[in-house]
Amino acid sequence: MKKKLSLMCIGVLIVGMLSGCSNGAVNSTNKDNDLSVKISALEQENKSLKNDLDTANKKHIKELEIRHLLNKKSFEIIHAMENKDIETLKKHLSKETTCLNDKIIFENYEYSFSSVIKENRLNTYWHWEEENNLFHIGYSIMGIENGIASPLSGEEFEYCLENGEWKLVKIAEQ
Repeated sequence: MKKKLSLMCIGVLIVGMLSGCSNGAVNSTNKDNDLSVKISALEQENKSLKNDLDTANKKHIKELEIRHLLNKKSFEIIHAMENKDIETLKKHLSKETTCLNDKIIFENYEYSFSSVIKENRLNTYWHWEEENNLFHIGYSIMGIENGIASPLSGEEFEYCLENGEWKLVKIAEQ
């Protein structure tokens, strides 16, 4: 009898341990599933962030290429104005812009060749309005007052994309 009671107690203990182990295994499986779901979500987010970064890098590279092209074009325009080379100027102007004698006639105003800054341009800035097909590139002559550099004067050239080619639509004095 004692032997049966001992065997029964051992059996109850084994069953209790097995049910406890299987319950722990179920909890462990649930935790593993939760972690797998979180890992999958993080991998998807990482992929999305990499795509966003790649897109931003491509846009930045394109913006720098356009800036380089338009910087070169701006200096061709400046030199053409300095030399009163009307033919060179005309090939850089938008269809709404004309050139007569010593001025460029934009939609709302005229820009005299004598206005162009002839000194070194020390500061350059740019802004691309991709959605509007506009690109602004500016040049400033910097001065130093009380040890602080600040623009003394400048010009901003605005270009628009016309039939796949960047054309000057405005020069604004700063």
